[in-house]
Amino acid sequence: VEVAKAVKKVDPSIKLVANGSSFYESYNNAPGAWIEWNREVISKLTGYADYLSVHRYWEVGGEEYYSFMGDNSQDLEEKITIIQGLVKAQHAAFPKSGTPLSLSIDEWGTHGRGMRGVLGIGMYFNSFIRHADFVKMSNYTMMTSLLATDRESGRTFKAPTFHIFKLFSNYCTGKSVDTYVKCDTFDGNVYKDIPYLDVTTVYSENDGTVYINVVNINKDEAITADIRSISGKYDGNAGIRTICHPEDIAFEIGKEAAYVPKTSTAKPAKDGTLAITFPACSFTQIAISVKN
Repeated sequence: VEVAKAVKKVDPSIKLVANGSSFYESYNNAPGAWIEWNREVISKLTGYADYLSVHRYWEVGGEEYYSFMGDNSQDLEEKITIIQGLVKAQHAAFPKSGTPLSLSIDEWGTHGRGMRGVLGIGMYFNSFIRHADFVKMSNYTMMTSLLATDRESGRTFKAPTFHIFKLFSNYCTGKSVDTYVKCDTFDGNVYKDIPYLDVTTVYSENDGTVYINVVNINKDEAITADIRSISGKYDGNAGIRTICHPEDIAFEIGKEAAYVPKTSTAKPAKDGTLAITFPACSFTQIAISVKN
């Protein structure tokens, strides 16, 4: 605390990061130790630090596809929600203690190969967007691995990992919009009733465009969904970019053209509904203008 005071006195514009949790499993038979650690840091450093730093990798799900995709994505949502609750509780109990901390997830990654890793990145970004009021900074641990590497030649190439990262970073820079999703669900080993479609929406005030990000976790079946806007009317056709690849086939050098997102368009129906089919094991980003 005294160091934080001294640093801020020299330069009030400096942003300070408090050290939150990076280990979530049972410690000395205390499975909630990570919660108590964060609570202690938040209670002592609110008003001095600006961010709470945490790490979270996809490491709770088993090797089975739906456990890996479902349990890990829900675990991340749970961790963010619990930590935000701790920050809100601190502010409610001690409103004069200072500006509530924002969250910095400064180590994250899926450890998944092929499309598991690609869709995992999409679901990480979707979690960040859903919690955009709290998650203000994130750092992808495997940034140097956005380009895939051919083991034999050592050459790098643009696999779907590169393209999904590019779609989110280039287009999802507006405001997060609440998105209601109703679709079929599946069960993981830990979490139940997980939606097959993981969806977020971002609105760009610069050009009035809505970007809808959809991960279809179902590895065997395409899903057709009706998309409706309740706060504005679609204006013109939707532009669609889709990344789709079999879950169990590795990416290969020389096939870069197949990994570039496929583009298409869709026209809203007269009632304003936009019907889109999301291929199995895919990521789709929809861009469409909206008028109030």
